[in-house]
Amino acid sequence: MNTHQKQLLYFTCFAHAVSDSWHVLFPTLLFLITKDYDNIAILGLFNSIILVAAGISGVLAGYLSDKYYSDKMIGYFGIFSTIGCLIIFFSSNQTILMLGLIVFGIGTGIYHPVGLSLITRNIKKAANALGIHGMSGLLALGIIPITAITIGLEFGWKINFLLAGIISSLVILSVPLIPKNYRNPKNKDSENDSVNINSFKKLLLEKHIIIIFASSTLRQFTLIAFFTFIAFGIATTGGIGENKFGIFSTTGILTTIIFLIGAIGNFIGGKIGSQFSVEKTLTIYTFLLIPFLLLLGTLEKYPFILSAAITALILNGIDPLLQSLIGKFTPRNMQGKAFAILYGIGQTLGSSSSYFSAIILSRFGLKYVFLISSIFPLVTIPLLISGFWIYKSKKQLY
Repeated sequence: MNTHQKQLLYFTCFAHAVSDSWHVLFPTLLFLITKDYDNIAILGLFNSIILVAAGISGVLAGYLSDKYYSDKMIGYFGIFSTIGCLIIFFSSNQTILMLGLIVFGIGTGIYHPVGLSLITRNIKKAANALGIHGMSGLLALGIIPITAITIGLEFGWKINFLLAGIISSLVILSVPLIPKNYRNPKNKDSENDSVNINSFKKLLLEKHIIIIFASSTLRQFTLIAFFTFIAFGIATTGGIGENKFGIFSTTGILTTIIFLIGAIGNFIGGKIGSQFSVEKTLTIYTFLLIPFLLLLGTLEKYPFILSAAITALILNGIDPLLQSLIGKFTPRNMQGKAFAILYGIGQTLGSSSSYFSAIILSRFGLKYVFLISSIFPLVTIPLLISGFWIYKSKKQLY
């Protein structure tokens, strides 16, 4: 990587760290928020609302990122996130809280399609860069449980959103760090800049693209269920509760460790994907996910926590593999739209997992949340085998 590419990667790693952290802030605090709003199904619905708002804004941001300057799009990410955090902090009832969560979700949804397309357009070894990018997000995400839960226990859960608003404002201030020659998506491949709707529809009908999007959407159901309820699971099924280790929440510490292991998994997934067949690596990772989700549905206490750590390692290792496939099979001037669908529509559909998982939790228990989540990777494997193992991958779409 040259100097500008490194600078771009540093900035996107920072912005991604903020975005990923905000994606799990609300579910991480779920077991504390239930003290104010004693209805786990409603809180599960609220988390789904965040994800739906993020999905819709992600689709719009991805579409616009192929047409307009990327620095402005990421600036909007910081603005909406900051405003949403402040509304949540000052909320006094469920209606205002929901409004704040919607604005917050709109903000957090903007980053991924814009940031990822910045990387795949401008950095040659995309799989490796995406692995580093993903790890940075998960490292920051790993800090959230121990800090947010500890702060929440001491000062109340809302103070976390005030701090999140301050951090979000730093994204706005750091936007000038994006190298100027990478801000305009029309700088490269100028002969293909005019992308009409028919060419994009043709892209979406390609077999490999359909399989990538379907696999990503199915993964979102498992991913959202896992990360929405893992802190809750550690506190309950793991038997940790509100115990403290010194001044820190033990549940927060263990959740942080699991997220950090997930960060390592993201980095490893990117490294393996840059050295071996991305398609076959993705299939193997998806297969390995199934037995550990089944174990989460049967184990308790520390064996449950150990299985959760391995699940996070595998589940997050899939992320850079899917992202790399988008870069491989999608023309550069359509990658913003492709990532919009990968994260926007996939996340919007997968967001229902949070609500339905909350209903399953309230009626049948947490173990059934993980047992049912194992169905999605099981369905994904035949898609990957038929699409990437039996037939040769196409090198170019156009």
